[in-house]
Amino acid sequence: KTNETLINEITERRRIAAEREQLEFFAFLASHDLQEPLHKITAFGDLLVKSAAPLDEKAKDYVQRMQGAAVRMSQLIQDLLSFTRTVAREVPFQKVSLNEVVEEAVKDLELRIKETRAQVKWGKLPDVHGDPVHLRQLFQNLIANALKFRKPGESPHVTLESQNLDTGLVEVTVRDNGVGFDEAQVHRIFKP
Repeated sequence: KTNETLINEITERRRIAAEREQLEFFAFLASHDLQEPLHKITAFGDLLVKSAAPLDEKAKDYVQRMQGAAVRMSQLIQDLLSFTRTVAREVPFQKVSLNEVVEEAVKDLELRIKETRAQVKWGKLPDVHGDPVHLRQLFQNLIANALKFRKPGESPHVTLESQNLDTGLVEVTVRDNGVGFDEAQVHRIFKP
């Protein structure tokens, strides 16, 4: 039985390693294929700005926003690669400023925040040990969901707070005035 158990464990580890390798390869190919259209968007935006017919301020603003979105999409693709590599290999946690993470997430959501007339507030958030990519995605998704699932006719209000626990851990709370979620979905909330 011991030999059989060892053989099963070795087989399972090889299967997992092969799956991780396939996932990393897929992410690399996908990111390569997705980066090229973004490069074209940026290049054509540059051509618009440098065209013979000068753009008015509103058009320049649109082009800058388009190019900013392309840069952000490129970063998301890089984050996907980073996520895949993190899943494939253990990446050590590092010190992460949650203030910076939330500021970046809010900046990424700037247009939606303006469109919904939302208020996103937070006080001093702590530095934690973690993966900056995953933490940014987490906060961006939480804030984006608060903006998306709002009550009709109400501007979203999102508040982030933190407190140190006696256990040495930090608790971060995200509150909003949205419609909430179905309790039956609670098991799915933090899955990718």
